[in-house]
Amino acid sequence: MAVERQVIGDQVDVVYQQGPQPRSPDAGDAAIFATPEPAVMDQNGIGAARHGGIKQGLAGGDAGDQAVDRSASFHLQTVWAIIAEARGVQELVQVACQFIAFHSPAPISPMRRLWLIFAQTVTIGLAVLFVVSTLKPEWLGKGSLTGPSIVSLQESVKGMPPVLVAPSYREAAKKALPSVVHIFTSQKIKARRHPLLDDPAFRHFFGDGEGGDGPSTSGLGSGVIVSPNGYVLTNFHVVEAADQIEIALSDGRNLSARLVGSDPESDLAVLQISEEHGKKLVLPAITLGQMDDVGVGDVTLAIGNPFGVGQTVTMGIISALGRSHLGINTFENFIQTDAAINPGNSGGALVDSQGNLIGINTAIYSRSGGSLGIGFAIPISIARNVMEQIIQTGTVTRGWIGVEAQEISVDLAESFGLPDTNGALIAGVLRGSPADAGGIKPGDILLAVDGRAVKDPQGMLDLIASQKPGEMISFRLRRQNNVLDTTVKIGKRAPPRRERE
Repeated sequence: MAVERQVIGDQVDVVYQQGPQPRSPDAGDAAIFATPEPAVMDQNGIGAARHGGIKQGLAGGDAGDQAVDRSASFHLQTVWAIIAEARGVQELVQVACQFIAFHSPAPISPMRRLWLIFAQTVTIGLAVLFVVSTLKPEWLGKGSLTGPSIVSLQESVKGMPPVLVAPSYREAAKKALPSVVHIFTSQKIKARRHPLLDDPAFRHFFGDGEGGDGPSTSGLGSGVIVSPNGYVLTNFHVVEAADQIEIALSDGRNLSARLVGSDPESDLAVLQISEEHGKKLVLPAITLGQMDDVGVGDVTLAIGNPFGVGQTVTMGIISALGRSHLGINTFENFIQTDAAINPGNSGGALVDSQGNLIGINTAIYSRSGGSLGIGFAIPISIARNVMEQIIQTGTVTRGWIGVEAQEISVDLAESFGLPDTNGALIAGVLRGSPADAGGIKPGDILLAVDGRAVKDPQGMLDLIASQKPGEMISFRLRRQNNVLDTTVKIGKRAPPRRERE
């Protein structure tokens, strides 16, 4: 196209002169624009393409370069056949590179050749990746295309059969249900005496004012039969201050019971069912489990009488072991479970998948009063020790040395130059106490009791309480930068105030 400028006065006009018009293609151009027929390989050709290259595949494996039309395209069926026969990503990439080298058109400019090779390589690479990820994803294993992993990972084995889950816990529930009872309590409220009733003149005219019994309150809970002769284990708060206790068995019988003894510091109590019309009772006792066999993730069943609706079984797992610092009891070492525990379940049984007792349901964490999946049970190992002491002596005896302990925070550990926060910092020592006689001083850090490591003040309290009064027990302390051992004669822990009252 030519451009011509024409000057008219002060203006310059640009005049475009159009070049020759394009002509319509004639019959002679048909050969130029003709598209070759797609090349199709038979089974022998596919095998030759995999082993000897694209050239031998198209020519049957025997011909030279002159026997093959390089402008011919692959038939789609042939492409899929080669991919299906390939044995790996490396072999597919090799075939793709041979196709690019073989299928290049007639001599062209170097720049265009580079561009075509790049475009064809990217296109074929993406196509191969798509086909492989669709048909044979196992070829794209870890490290095959993406290189080595940044971190070391553990992957599950492919093809492993699924873990068989028990379809039902009917047998476990059937085994434990007869041993779980409902507990109904009643308490008479003593009306406060009016001061005028103590005035002699008032009493002369109106009497002493002695009336009938005041109003009464009732409570409900659950319990577990632990022996055939009628001993029932439950929570202390279920029967606290109860004037009358009635037990409802699973077979429908209602029997009265008496309080054998209680331990408010662990929130446990032992009842004994009275004989029925003078007949000796033979009751279905539950089987006690072993805490050594209990672990996080184990299936649990919570059995009790929630809201008084009747015997109920809920299922969950053990969420944690050794829960403490909850502010529920003085001595805390709870099993945490997500089995639904509601008001009325207190004192009921927490059993394993075999129906064996592993805990006594005690408390829940809830803002509304309903179950939120955080329930706590006293381990059977602790409950059994308390129960046996109550049955034998009517009370629980614990060790005591007369110290006040404080938890070691990170800041305290840094200021004392301690390697960690394990142990209990002795904040005070009662004068004349066993600890004072044993040489323990404020500022000492208690590391171990009777060879067992102390983790925190709660752990220290549990270890000391488990010792028998009168025994000589070794204590390991850290004083300034020195570690020393001393011996302390264990004293007897006084009962809680509300029990004395």
